[in-house]
Amino acid sequence: MQMKKVMSEMVWRKLLLVPFIGLLTACSDSVSEVAAAPEVVTAGTAAQLRARSGEAVYQQVCMACHATGVNEAPKFGDRADWAELIDEGYGILVHESIKGEGMMPPRGGDMTLTDMEMANAVAYMANAAGAEWTAPASEEAVQSMLKQAEIELSHHHGED
Repeated sequence: MQMKKVMSEMVWRKLLLVPFIGLLTACSDSVSEVAAAPEVVTAGTAAQLRARSGEAVYQQVCMACHATGVNEAPKFGDRADWAELIDEGYGILVHESIKGEGMMPPRGGDMTLTDMEMANAVAYMANAAGAEWTAPASEEAVQSMLKQAEIELSHHHGED
């Protein structure tokens, strides 16, 4: 009886190891493929991969105000609240979210957020309210968008 129990345990251990070994093999294959083709990940795509998604930033930071509209924050998914902001344009909205606007502190109060993460969060929230914005694919694209927004804002303020 004792021998049957030992054999039974050995069979179970082997059965549990098979998927694990398969997983390791699959991982090592994909790692070797990436190592063989290092051009797959460029500096721009690496920055995007490191950046938190718009949804993650929203859930971790923005939701505190935008879920309920506290401090006059436009509510997540509310087309009426976001309409005028969407009309201002993606670059300007990202610029204002980084600098702070109205009761919103710079970077929503989380100074660890990168410009790209702010752009991701703005696109995520505005898209939930009807915009059709695509987050920039690189840090360079974010910086270009922000420079253009500064130009537009300086022209707009010159008209006031």
